[in-house]
Amino acid sequence: MVDFVLGRLKFTFLGEWQTAYDYIKDDIVRYGGNAFACIDNHTSSADFYTDSSKWSKITAGTDFKGEWATATLYKVDDIVKWGGITYVCNTGHTSQTSLYDDESKWTQYNSGFDWKGNYSGGTEYKNNDVVKYGASTYICVEDHTAPSELDTTKWNTFASGLEFEDSWNSTTQYQIGDIVTYGGYNYVAARANINVIPYNNTTDWEILSTGFKARGYYDNATAYSPGDLVRFGGHSYTAKVDTTGNKPTANNPDTYWELVTEGFRWGDTWTDATEYAPGDAINFGSSAYRAKVLHTSNTVDNRPDLDTTGQYWDLIAEGDSNFVLTAQGDILTRNATQNVRLPIGTEGTVLRSNGTDVEWAYAGGTVLDNIWYVAPNGTDDTAPGRGQSPDRAYGSIAYACSQTSSVTGNKTIFVKTGTYQEQLPIVVPANTALIGDEMRSVRVQPAAGLSNDGVTPNNETTMFLMNNATTIRGMSFQNMIGSLSAPDANGISRPQGGVVISLDPNGSITTQSPYVQNCSSFGDGCVGIKVDGGLQTGGYHSILANDFTQIISDGIGVWVTNGGRSEIVSVFTYYCYIGYLAEDGGTIRALNSNNSYGEYGSMSIGVDANETPYNANVNNRNNEAQIGRVLVGDKKAIRVEFEYAGENYTTGAIAISGAGAGAAVTPVFSDGAVKHIDVTSAGDNYLFTTSNAQGGNTTSVVLALSEPNTDDYYNGMRITIIDGTGYGQTGIIDDYTGATRTATIINEAGNPGFDTFGVNGGNAVEAALDTSTKYEIEPRVQLTGGGSPTRTALARAKVNSSKIEKILILDGGEGYSSAPSVTITDPNATVTANLTSFIGDGVISQATITNGGGNYVQNTTSGTVTGDGYADILQVGNSMVVSSLPQEPKGGTILQFASDTTTSYIVSSVIGYDSVSQTAQLIISPTIAKAVAPPHGDTITFREKYSSCRVTGHDFLDIGTGGFGDTNYPGAPAQTPNQDLEVKEFDRGRVFFTSTDQDGNFRVGGLFQVEQATGKATLNADAFDLSGLQELSLGSVALGSFGATISEFSTDGTFQGNSDNVLVTEKAIKTYVDTQLGGGENNLAVNELAVANIQLATNQIVSTGVGDINLHLATQGNGIINLDAQTQISTVPTVDNDVVNKAYADSVVMPAVQMIKNVNGVLTYVEATTYNAPSQTTDTTDAEDFFFETEGVSMSINETNGHLLITV
Repeated sequence: MVDFVLGRLKFTFLGEWQTAYDYIKDDIVRYGGNAFACIDNHTSSADFYTDSSKWSKITAGTDFKGEWATATLYKVDDIVKWGGITYVCNTGHTSQTSLYDDESKWTQYNSGFDWKGNYSGGTEYKNNDVVKYGASTYICVEDHTAPSELDTTKWNTFASGLEFEDSWNSTTQYQIGDIVTYGGYNYVAARANINVIPYNNTTDWEILSTGFKARGYYDNATAYSPGDLVRFGGHSYTAKVDTTGNKPTANNPDTYWELVTEGFRWGDTWTDATEYAPGDAINFGSSAYRAKVLHTSNTVDNRPDLDTTGQYWDLIAEGDSNFVLTAQGDILTRNATQNVRLPIGTEGTVLRSNGTDVEWAYAGGTVLDNIWYVAPNGTDDTAPGRGQSPDRAYGSIAYACSQTSSVTGNKTIFVKTGTYQEQLPIVVPANTALIGDEMRSVRVQPAAGLSNDGVTPNNETTMFLMNNATTIRGMSFQNMIGSLSAPDANGISRPQGGVVISLDPNGSITTQSPYVQNCSSFGDGCVGIKVDGGLQTGGYHSILANDFTQIISDGIGVWVTNGGRSEIVSVFTYYCYIGYLAEDGGTIRALNSNNSYGEYGSMSIGVDANETPYNANVNNRNNEAQIGRVLVGDKKAIRVEFEYAGENYTTGAIAISGAGAGAAVTPVFSDGAVKHIDVTSAGDNYLFTTSNAQGGNTTSVVLALSEPNTDDYYNGMRITIIDGTGYGQTGIIDDYTGATRTATIINEAGNPGFDTFGVNGGNAVEAALDTSTKYEIEPRVQLTGGGSPTRTALARAKVNSSKIEKILILDGGEGYSSAPSVTITDPNATVTANLTSFIGDGVISQATITNGGGNYVQNTTSGTVTGDGYADILQVGNSMVVSSLPQEPKGGTILQFASDTTTSYIVSSVIGYDSVSQTAQLIISPTIAKAVAPPHGDTITFREKYSSCRVTGHDFLDIGTGGFGDTNYPGAPAQTPNQDLEVKEFDRGRVFFTSTDQDGNFRVGGLFQVEQATGKATLNADAFDLSGLQELSLGSVALGSFGATISEFSTDGTFQGNSDNVLVTEKAIKTYVDTQLGGGENNLAVNELAVANIQLATNQIVSTGVGDINLHLATQGNGIINLDAQTQISTVPTVDNDVVNKAYADSVVMPAVQMIKNVNGVLTYVEATTYNAPSQTTDTTDAEDFFFETEGVSMSINETNGHLLITV
């Protein structure tokens, strides 16, 4: 504290405290509202409070700084104003962005209010700020920056009030207490709001007072509010609610208006087609009337004189009753209340009583329930009784259908003779029959202009939309048009435009299909009947028709699509681009119908896209390895030849069956072995021959004399000895000499000689071959490449009709890393076959024969394999084994393979379906070509909802001649008829038909055809099933193109009929051959015959072998060898080899055989005995003149040389 020493009164007042100033003791300064005395010499710092210890307060005070400001140095005891409150600084500081940031440095000094005027959004308000908002004032209770509308959580009501804001406006922001007028009412705002209508919104508005607001005469386009007062007709009404377009009525209570007063509005003379409201007063005739109800006047039933029931008018004042007669023919009559006029009726009507009044009507015009009439002179309106009798008929079919749509039950609309220009489409209500007078007298045409959609030309839309149980009969439909679209992938176009008959997209066929009968369509590029199953979500999706003729150039007669159905009888189409078209699962069933002229007859395309197909898989492995041939030699099994050697075998067995028994074969399994060789193209002019050799040795074979004599003819081909001497030997013909028929042989290694095969590897090579040696010569097959096999594969070719039929594997080899190349050698071939090999593991590469058995015959011997492997064999033809088949397909089901989506097949029958294993064998059509045969496991897709067009008893007339112009009827057509266009199927669609055409050709599908003009019949079927037929009798059948006509099957083994029209059975042929050749009853006529080493040619029998060949003539038992008589019987033999006949010997050498008779031991005479060859008897002639007698004689036969010894 400063010392106050009287003797030292030398204080110096220096004013405001400054920085960097040298102060000495007793200097006085002012800082803020206080005065300080220096108690210690110093130089001041930047902040007074830094040097506070060097000062002593001598007087206290305050310093009012006004409104608090940011970034301001405030000193202790500084006073500032913040809103309606003042604060005193208790700690010196520099202010921040808000007083509340330094709230601890201030002490509230005084509390008050700060008037801010009208509330303003975006303003920063502080505690105790007072604003005006609406009719009230508010005090701020929380500092904040104001939003656009007052936040009641940050303000308290300071003083409430009211403020009149005039008429309510949707764009004005209203506050509590604001008063507005709305209609005839005054409302006060209960809370802040904008665009909230006061009427019926009690949360935001309260009714302050009710009243009326005069709005003049009612306007239907004006928006009215509660309390609005209007005049309508002769009455006054006040609005009860917000309303626009709701006319006041006299009904009480009324939803929108309340009747205030009734009155009159004079409207002068009654006029037609004028709106009259309750209270409107008019005069008609000589009387005055006041309207009772709101209505539009007409001359049918609500004109005052016609209002016989008083429904529309009250009579105010009646004038002269005769004054009602205003026109020629008027009749004066009286209704229930007054005299009225009855105008003259239409021509042909008669005056009759209806029991209450008189009226004009057609004779017999009794009104029946649910029957309506349409006539050309009818009227389309809702007058009472309209359409219910011929005299009050509707004027159009469309209007009649629209007026009867809500009527329940069965309905009939009779359409009278005439031409009707209709606004389309016409929706035929459910259970409604449209019955025309007659097909040619009732004509329906599209009216000019646009259809009901406002976009489509009327003649390019749909004429009739059919619903459940609807019928159209006895009409003609004309002038619908359209145009063909661009062709699709199949080259087929479709009309775009008008349709005559179609399903109603808003309907459903649930009990009876729509039916069109005895009608005709005439159009250009349009569609007669279109059944689109996609138009309706449920029901049958069907339309029926009979006697419905379609004369539509370049259009479609009947088009059924998207699963739709149509059954039609006697529906004829003329000049159509397509007569009948079923596509996308559509079904057409037609009977006794026809397609005439046009581009196409009946067509079916595609399947139902909404069908969920089911799938299966191709099972090419449902096979064991397949043996192509078991070669038999010396009645033993000597070699097993595989067509498919299988794969994945680890165990297995081979069984040999046939006439013999005892053969034993052991399979050898190898990896990397050839399992099959496929013939991808068969080539041409390949040679196969078999015969008996003339002889041979270890390195050559002398072929049969019948073999060609051309050198090198067989070079490079394979020869195999299959029976007789040397069987089981095989080799390659290295060189062939034609003159001697000698084939020089090398083995597979290229060395001279044969390879051998057979039981336990076969026999040793024979040193000499003979005539029992039977051989076969065929093209040589070689396999090369395929990596580095440990054993090379060996195969042979089977030739059929000069082509390679198949390759049989003799040894599959082993150790191939890739499929080897296959070449085939035959110098005679003109077209080379292409062969492809396939390898696998677990292949039966060899079949070792450990026992050949005995008594086997080549033609009846076969082999089968059983084991744990399989053969993967492409399935071609009309049979397919499948697996993973979830259900048994129906006959006619369509299937496709994933590997070939361009070809569709039909299931003809199913064999052995097993629902547990899900396997079956399918018989399908057409046959599967090898080029598209599916691989194992290929996915098969089955569909039963294919597009189907079934036409029975159908007639095709000049299909292919085009539309009306091209057909040029009745002249010659510009285009030639084309039978191929009568029926077309695309993308699994089916057409089933029995038909005739303009030439009388009768066809049953593509299977059977009779050309009646020529009498030719053709049968073409994948499977011609005659199962169960006990007998087949043929009158006359032409087979092939040879002109032969078969009339009988015969079992005659003698062929005595010698007919060109009889086919004989197998047994009959065998009987004939056995009898004629085996029995020797006929000669065998050939130019040359070679049998072993004997050749018969011209007039010689010669031996043809090498070396000494013995010729043996032998008989059985005691048979005799006869040589026919020779003409040159005197020829004398000259060499030892000459042979003479008996005649020569008898005549030249020994005329007679002398027989000496011993009679009682005495030679008495000699007999001459002559041999008769034909009868094989002897004639004996006595020779009594030559004898001698002796008893000393003996005779005997030498057994060695046959000489007769006579001893005398």
